[in-house]
Amino acid sequence: FLRDRLKNYLKVKKIRHDIIEAAAFSQVSDDFVSLYKKCLTLNKYLKKDLGKNILTTYKRVSNILDQEKKKINLKITGEPNVVLFSKDEEKILFDQISEIRKYFSLTKKNENYEKTLEILSKAKETTDNFFENVIVNDKNENVKKNRLELLKMFCNTFDNFIDFSKLEGA
Repeated sequence: FLRDRLKNYLKVKKIRHDIIEAAAFSQVSDDFVSLYKKCLTLNKYLKKDLGKNILTTYKRVSNILDQEKKKINLKITGEPNVVLFSKDEEKILFDQISEIRKYFSLTKKNENYEKTLEILSKAKETTDNFFENVIVNDKNENVKKNRLELLKMFCNTFDNFIDFSKLEGA
């Protein structure tokens, strides 16, 4: 009941419907203040460079994952094997994802949503560099699957904040 009331209140505040759904879907707790703050912050920054960087980066990674999952019949869980990394860009992306995960694990109670968006936005440069220098669709099936696992780990990590797959283009 309270969740529905909050959704209605956010609509009155002119928060985009997709932002409300993405935030509500990703949050399992009853911390409505957090949900409210996430929605307000996203609504404010999604059309700015900060938000666009996050959304385009997430969508790029997500689209590649979706395309490859249709081609292969493997379960991708988001648990890459670091031993299979052959390119520095894989290691750098993995390290950045690990740093973001560490940030999320330390700041859940008093999270600064603007800072969170800044941290997520910084991943754009790393992912752009990754895609410029790494071929996800490698001939070696183990390497290919591991790269897909890395990309899934990326999406899973971003989804810890909000379900970005539910957001429409900025």
